Amino acid sequence: MDNVINEFVENAPIKGIKIKYGIYKNIDKNLSIATIYDYASMAAETVMEDYNHDYAYYTDELAQKRLYNQMIENDFTDALKNKERLV
Repeated sequence: MDNVINEFVENAPIKGIKIKYGIYKNIDKNLSIATIYDYASMAAETVMEDYNHDYAYYTDELAQKRLYNQMIENDFTDALKNKERLV
Protein backbone atom coordinates (compact mmCIF):
# COMPACT_ATOMS: atom_id res chain seq x y z
CA MET A 1 0.00 0.00 0.00
CA ASP A 2 2.79 2.43 0.88
CA ASN A 3 4.42 1.82 -2.51
CA VAL A 4 1.22 2.74 -4.34
CA ILE A 5 0.82 5.92 -2.30
CA ASN A 6 4.47 6.91 -2.78
CA GLU A 7 4.31 6.33 -6.53
CA PHE A 8 1.14 8.40 -6.83
CA VAL A 9 2.62 11.26 -4.80
CA GLU A 10 5.86 11.24 -6.80
CA ASN A 11 3.95 11.44 -10.10
CA ALA A 12 1.27 13.89 -8.95
CA PRO A 13 1.00 17.12 -10.94
CA ILE A 14 1.01 19.06 -7.65
CA LYS A 15 4.21 18.49 -5.69
CA GLY A 16 3.94 17.93 -1.95
CA ILE A 17 0.39 16.64 -2.16
CA LYS A 18 -0.66 14.49 0.81
CA ILE A 19 -3.22 11.75 0.16
CA LYS A 20 -5.22 10.08 2.92
CA TYR A 21 -7.05 6.78 2.52
CA GLY A 22 -9.64 4.86 4.45
CA ILE A 23 -9.83 1.13 3.80
CA TYR A 24 -12.74 -1.20 4.45
CA LYS A 25 -10.93 -4.49 4.03
CA ASN A 26 -13.45 -7.27 4.75
CA ILE A 27 -16.21 -6.24 2.40
CA ASP A 28 -19.61 -7.69 3.19
CA LYS A 29 -21.21 -8.20 -0.22
CA ASN A 30 -24.65 -7.66 1.33
CA LEU A 31 -23.83 -4.02 2.11
CA SER A 32 -24.66 -1.18 -0.23
CA ILE A 33 -21.89 0.74 -1.98
CA ALA A 34 -22.91 3.80 0.08
CA THR A 35 -22.35 1.91 3.34
CA ILE A 36 -19.00 0.55 2.19
CA TYR A 37 -17.98 4.09 1.20
CA ASP A 38 -19.12 5.39 4.61
CA TYR A 39 -16.96 2.80 6.37
CA ALA A 40 -13.88 3.69 4.32
CA SER A 41 -14.57 7.39 4.79
CA MET A 42 -14.88 6.93 8.54
CA ALA A 43 -11.48 5.24 8.58
CA ALA A 44 -9.96 8.05 6.50
CA GLU A 45 -11.22 10.65 8.98
CA THR A 46 -9.04 9.10 11.67
CA VAL A 47 -5.83 10.02 9.79
CA MET A 48 -6.80 13.40 8.33
CA GLU A 49 -4.81 15.33 10.95
CA ASP A 50 -2.18 12.63 11.43
CA TYR A 51 0.94 13.47 9.45
CA ASN A 52 2.61 10.18 10.35
CA HIS A 53 -0.01 7.98 8.66
CA ASP A 54 -1.61 8.11 5.24
CA TYR A 55 -4.26 5.43 5.62
CA ALA A 56 -6.35 3.64 8.20
CA TYR A 57 -8.52 0.56 8.23
CA TYR A 58 -12.16 0.45 9.26
CA THR A 59 -12.47 -1.56 12.48
CA ASP A 60 -15.18 -2.72 14.84
CA GLU A 61 -13.85 -0.14 17.31
CA LEU A 62 -14.66 2.63 14.82
CA ALA A 63 -18.15 1.21 14.43
CA GLN A 64 -18.67 1.23 18.20
CA LYS A 65 -17.45 4.84 18.45
CA ARG A 66 -19.81 5.86 15.67
CA LEU A 67 -22.77 4.22 17.40
CA TYR A 68 -21.85 5.83 20.71
CA ASN A 69 -21.48 9.29 19.15
CA GLN A 70 -24.79 8.88 17.31
CA MET A 71 -26.49 7.91 20.58
CA ILE A 72 -25.08 10.98 22.36
CA GLU A 73 -26.14 13.22 19.49
CA ASN A 74 -29.66 11.78 19.49
CA ASP A 75 -29.95 12.20 23.27
CA PHE A 76 -28.78 15.80 23.00
CA THR A 77 -31.24 16.54 20.18
CA ASP A 78 -34.10 14.97 22.14
CA ALA A 79 -33.17 17.00 25.21
CA LEU A 80 -33.24 20.22 23.18
CA LYS A 81 -36.63 19.34 21.66
CA ASN A 82 -38.05 18.60 25.12
CA LYS A 83 -36.46 21.76 26.56
CA GLU A 84 -34.67 19.68 29.14
CA ARG A 85 -31.91 21.22 31.16
CA LEU A 86 -28.46 20.29 29.87
CA VAL A 87 -25.59 20.05 32.32
